Amino acid sequence: MSLLKLQKERSFAGCEKQKIKYRKICVRVMQNLFVYNLLDERKNYIATHTIVFSRQRTACASKSKKTLNYNNANI
Repeated sequence: MSLLKLQKERSFAGCEKQKIKYRKICVRVMQNLFVYNLLDERKNYIATHTIVFSRQRTACASKSKKTLNYNNANI
């Protein structure tokens, strides 16, 4: 695992721990990878996070404005 990826995951874990409210903005869909920019309430950039989905491939790709549940992701 690259250091950069580790740093990004650590940033994301920090958000979870501190209960920071954030929005996930889907920036790319590649096969079954969803790449998100995580933004806080004021739309400040927090981290980029890649989530691998097994079943919910269309939720992000269809550009529906639903926020995908982090707990449903296979990371």
